[in-house]
Amino acid sequence: MSDVLSEAYWREEFDITQDDLHRLAEFIRETGQAQDLTTLARRIVRGRLRYGPDMSAAVLPGATGGEPVRLWDPAGAWKVGDRVLVARRVGPTKRIAAFVGEIVGMTAREVTVQLDGVAEKVTYERAEEDTEKARKWRNKVREVAAQMREAPETEDRVEGVLLEHGERIFARLLQALQSDDRFLTLDSRWFVRDLTSALSAHQIRWVVASLAQRREPATTPDLLPLVPPPLPPGDTGLFSLHAALLSHRDRFANVGSLSRPLWNVVPVPWSRAVGAFYAYDPDTYEILLQPGQRLKKTQAERLRALGLYDALVEPAT
Repeated sequence: MSDVLSEAYWREEFDITQDDLHRLAEFIRETGQAQDLTTLARRIVRGRLRYGPDMSAAVLPGATGGEPVRLWDPAGAWKVGDRVLVARRVGPTKRIAAFVGEIVGMTAREVTVQLDGVAEKVTYERAEEDTEKARKWRNKVREVAAQMREAPETEDRVEGVLLEHGERIFARLLQALQSDDRFLTLDSRWFVRDLTSALSAHQIRWVVASLAQRREPATTPDLLPLVPPPLPPGDTGLFSLHAALLSHRDRFANVGSLSRPLWNVVPVPWSRAVGAFYAYDPDTYEILLQPGQRLKKTQAERLRALGLYDALVEPAT
């Protein structure tokens, strides 16, 4: 095994190990907070620089493919949803740090990125291939990464490794996390399932009803305050709801992306539907529907005419 300060180690030998994921899961449990990919990668690189190679088994030995993470290139071919690695100045000292982000918007001249841990979206100018602007940027990144790799401070060396070898490090970490059922992801942050709690059937019904009445897709945070009784505060409640949305595929459909989902209600055919709540005709006050009642076609048509169908029915069990 090569020394962790060598190019060969990061380029050819580095991988995400079983112990890496165990430590990351423990870190999330200890903090009780979801963590972004950049934070998790920093912890792994920092550990390697301090303690040397991890000798436990690789999570995905020899694996190829997976979702790429590419160093920002102003002349590169990009699309919305791509994951990008950038260098950014942070803090009062304006030190350079590596960040991963997701491209969330594009024009012919600019690319807009949502970076890990940065509230405001960041815009980067594009450039034509083989222009002075493109060459200058690439040379600057190489120069900065090389300088930081030789810095006396561990934190600077961590950022240097991530800038120089981050494409491999972040891609392998992302692939390993996606392969492990212990972890859940939402909006580019990662949490552990064993900190979440299951929603009751009553809570699921209310989420369906609330979402149906919005008449437009909603994010998981949009739906969180609509759950009665309220879920636990912070990321525990948020990811408990997210886990429920993912597991009830007969009720919720993601019409957004995997990393940034948007939720719609899955329609239930009237022939397989039963009442989830009581429903009254607003004109006659007649009871249109009772919980557990099988629907007739005429009932379904009336509920649809009132705009209540999706909110008040559920699949028969």
